[in-house]
Amino acid sequence: MHTQPITLRPRDAAIYLGIGLSTIWKRAKYDPAFPKPHKLGGRVTVFLRADLDGYVTRCANAGS
Repeated sequence: MHTQPITLRPRDAAIYLGIGLSTIWKRAKYDPAFPKPHKLGGRVTVFLRADLDGYVTRCANAGS
């Protein structure tokens, strides 16, 4: 069985990470370690939750 990855729209990704929406876009643009957004259509952009989880884990490990 093939399962679909869990995706989050940018606003939901910001809430998930506890940061502002503008911060999501700044990190996506300027932080090479931050997960890149995926375009699903002309006006639909998502982030993969697994990628966001990995980013948080890497940041936590780098701080310890």
